[in-house]
Amino acid sequence: MEKNIKDVNFSEKDTWKIEAMENEVERQKEFLWLLFSAVTVSIFLLVYKLRNRMIFWKAIIESNIISSVLFPIFHISSSLNRISNLIS
Repeated sequence: MEKNIKDVNFSEKDTWKIEAMENEVERQKEFLWLLFSAVTVSIFLLVYKLRNRMIFWKAIIESNIISSVLFPIFHISSSLNRISNLIS
């Protein structure tokens, strides 16, 4: 199934790396939950505004779907970069 798996060994001195990775994974989970929740609410608002015959672009802006996606994605990508830096 997964052919490109790399095995990384850590010494006793590198326990801080493991703790930092666990912290980043927890942070990433929180922002993924925030992303899911914010996008769900924004899509609901977008559909509501479109059903009330609002112009499409105005409905997108007023539903805040752009900011609800960009804010969590920035933090998720920074967590991924931090995890990859800790592994390498």
